[in-house]
Amino acid sequence: MVNYEILEADAINNRIQVKYSKTDKPDFFAQIGLQDGFTANDCHEAATDQVVQAERYWAKMEADTFVLDTTTGQTKDHVFVDAPSYDFATQTIEENITETETTVTHGWTVTDKTNNELALDIRKKRNDLLRLTDNWGFSDRTMTDEMIAYRQALRDIPNQNTFPSSVSWPVQPID
Repeated sequence: MVNYEILEADAINNRIQVKYSKTDKPDFFAQIGLQDGFTANDCHEAATDQVVQAERYWAKMEADTFVLDTTTGQTKDHVFVDAPSYDFATQTIEENITETETTVTHGWTVTDKTNNELALDIRKKRNDLLRLTDNWGFSDRTMTDEMIAYRQALRDIPNQNTFPSSVSWPVQPID
């Protein structure tokens, strides 16, 4: 014989939680969905209908008996190293994990950007600054000599002698 106990009836989420018990078997728990506005009778009918799930569970347990060799274990200590300060413009930072027999250390590696990476970052910034002044090129607006010079200076940044390791950024003129 299987006994059941309705542990919770949740009218907000339209579900019940049921515990099924049988002699010499571990308890089986089920959550059963119900229709909106369910009654106490609906709860008992649903619990009775779902006893099949508990019986299947117990039958599978007997067929697939599994016994743990041990119920304890050991893990390694995890050490978290604070991220170092670094220059976002010229360096990248990457998390690295090193492991010994007893410890896992979560650390950081700071690497200088390559010239190609620096050049790519600078060109992206330069293109963004040019895009911000594109409205000066509309046909209904006259671009000032200062704005023309500023935009040309942005386009000439890759021609600077110290590019990409060091760049002198032009100052945008006031509208």
